[in-house]
Amino acid sequence: MSAYDSRQDRTTSRRKAAAGTFVSSGLNTVVLSVQALILMPICERIIGGRVYGAWLASGDFLYWIMAFDLGLPTLMIQRIGSAHGRGDREAVGEYFSTGAIFLVSLGLLIGAAAVAVAPLVPVVLGLHGSEANLLISCIRLGGVATSIVLASNAVLGYTRGVQDTLAFNAFSLVGTIAMFAVSMTMLLKGGGLWSLPYGLLARALFAVLGSLWVVFAHLGSGELTLARPSKRISKEYATILPASALGGISYALMSQSESILVGIILGPEKVPILNFTRKGAEVLRALLDTVAYASYGAFAHLVGSPERSRSLLVHAQITTLRLSLAGGSAAVFMALNHSFVATWAGSALYGGAWLTILIGGQVVASGASNLMNYLYRATGMLMQGSVAQVLESFIRVPLMIAGLWAFGYAGIPAAAILTSTVAAVVLLRLTRDELSQVATPARIITPVYGVVLAVVFGFGAWSAFYVYLPGWRTLLPAGAILSLIAIAVVLLVDPYPVWKRSRSKIE
Repeated sequence: MSAYDSRQDRTTSRRKAAAGTFVSSGLNTVVLSVQALILMPICERIIGGRVYGAWLASGDFLYWIMAFDLGLPTLMIQRIGSAHGRGDREAVGEYFSTGAIFLVSLGLLIGAAAVAVAPLVPVVLGLHGSEANLLISCIRLGGVATSIVLASNAVLGYTRGVQDTLAFNAFSLVGTIAMFAVSMTMLLKGGGLWSLPYGLLARALFAVLGSLWVVFAHLGSGELTLARPSKRISKEYATILPASALGGISYALMSQSESILVGIILGPEKVPILNFTRKGAEVLRALLDTVAYASYGAFAHLVGSPERSRSLLVHAQITTLRLSLAGGSAAVFMALNHSFVATWAGSALYGGAWLTILIGGQVVASGASNLMNYLYRATGMLMQGSVAQVLESFIRVPLMIAGLWAFGYAGIPAAAILTSTVAAVVLLRLTRDELSQVATPARIITPVYGVVLAVVFGFGAWSAFYVYLPGWRTLLPAGAILSLIAIAVVLLVDPYPVWKRSRSKIE
């Protein structure tokens, strides 16, 4: 086999693995989103706006638990991906075993901490008596379940690093379906708020089963070696993890503190309006973020391989793909969000056109910042990427609080757009500086591409004020048609279309 053929095989393998992760993660996100769309109105009706609003706000608290993985799964993906890219199987085993010990220990500690800290949540939300006691108990069970998922992220880090995510993602998908089945069944049988944390526990069980399946399968095939935890790697992790942990916690504060801030400042009964208004955008953001998740391991693999000279071209391809999808889908969200929320949950839970437009901008800007940070850390700059997240959160969180006080709901996405845009530009420049010695920069925004993005986004913003299509029979086909048109228009002028692979660019 020639060197060119070998290089093409590795490139094809990375693309297939990234595409597989994108599809499987996207499918899991779709299932989660459909479940939320079904459950949220039922929970609002059965549980009640105040208690359910408090649970939505405490969902930020449960998400913060995942942030206390110290950023180790992301570090494992980069280190394992790089080692796998250079064919060092022993290093892969050592990075995995050491990371697994860290994360299992963290899971135990964080689970205990969640049980201890849970009573503080109803205090800050202003709940008392039986409502507070119910919320505390449900948060404790949800915290334990979430901590189990945190520990299983050691295997997630391994699978994405070695570009073999099919089995783990399959178990995750089944776990997501089980979560819905348990929650819906309990909810309809009178389980009330308890139905939601028990659903989380069902998902955690499948995360454990998936982890065990992957480990034993890879040990049996010889893909994973049974390596002892390494002191050298422990020191390496310990050196990077403080900054990485701060970065993860900072990201959680930036992206998952909006509901709890509304609950504290405006009251828990106000939380559902924000959550229902932005739910469509959350679905889009989760789907779009699979571009970052799917490309992170593959990009780290590429940077650590002999084909690293192509890294900035691939970086541009990933960036424009995500930007094209985000611009088109955000436009459709803005155009149809009023119709969607009114049909799905009722007009009383819609926060207005300006809030919708700002949330649409947040989908584009915050996702771009997240992607730029992921790809920057994939170059090996994990500590620096984490520090960048810390700095961004130090600015964004106070701006969100000030914006919420001054402008209401709209202050939250406005602060996110401002800080994310600056962070994305800075991180892009840092990534180019880091790779400029081994790769040639590729231009991302061309004049035609920029104009088309602006026109499509502007049309969506205009439509937020004037378009109203009540009823699923009208809304669903309109949404499908508009999505196809908006995304297709942007992709057609994408400087690096994914369906075209120029031989000269690849070589």
